[in-house]
Amino acid sequence: MAKTVRVELSGSGFKRITMLPLNEESINTLKDHDMNAEEAFSDVWDQVWSEDAGQLMDYIFAHAYSEIGLDVIDDDTDEELYSEDYEINPSYGLMSLEDAEENYEGDEEGLADYRTYLDSECTDDYGLYICNGIKQAWFGLKKNEVYGADFIPVAMQKSLAASGAQQALLMGIEESEQITTSFYIQLPDEDEFDPSKLDFINIDEDYGDYSDVLQELLAEDLVTLNAIIYDGIIYFAGHDMIDISDDSDEEPIFDYVDENISHVE
Repeated sequence: MAKTVRVELSGSGFKRITMLPLNEESINTLKDHDMNAEEAFSDVWDQVWSEDAGQLMDYIFAHAYSEIGLDVIDDDTDEELYSEDYEINPSYGLMSLEDAEENYEGDEEGLADYRTYLDSECTDDYGLYICNGIKQAWFGLKKNEVYGADFIPVAMQKSLAASGAQQALLMGIEESEQITTSFYIQLPDEDEFDPSKLDFINIDEDYGDYSDVLQELLAEDLVTLNAIIYDGIIYFAGHDMIDISDDSDEEPIFDYVDENISHVE
């Protein structure tokens, strides 16, 4: 028998990029705002929300090696099973298998461990564009179709394609208020949650070929909080599993992008 536990990761200073796919109606809304992404964003957000609120795409990132809140709750009884301050300490910097073979040349054990990391099993993506995109990008690492440098842009590209759109609006911001992301993990009834089994997808790259939103928000040592790894299994979090407590004091940045997540002139 198994039990479901809710793993909540919370903190301030998280980075958030919201991507809104553009259909014919929302492109017309953008035109009504003279193609100004910032001015059109709120109206387009309302359109996406009214069509399917769960498909809103909020990409959440935390600084690697930072301290966050970690709370684990029995999802059936709401009993708190674990609650501590937790330091994000990812096991690896993200690499394709090809890059890992070069990085671990002469270190067969290190390469085998990284292969095991890439072999982490993906759970249900809930039919959500954002989770589907991350899952596809993850699979691409083992095929050498995706690299650490383009993992996040490819995940966004795949998410946008899953939505059926070829263009999008982006809004990026550093959240001054608390964000909580929740993941639903299956544990055998007799097992307790073990924080040492928790791992992350760690990206430290430059995004000069992509939108300024990515360049300004993500060109740091970060982990995604839309996916976590626990005991070799990847769990996902979409819009309904992300709680943003209040508006940030920081100024957002906006962009209008194409299917490559590059600025549209």
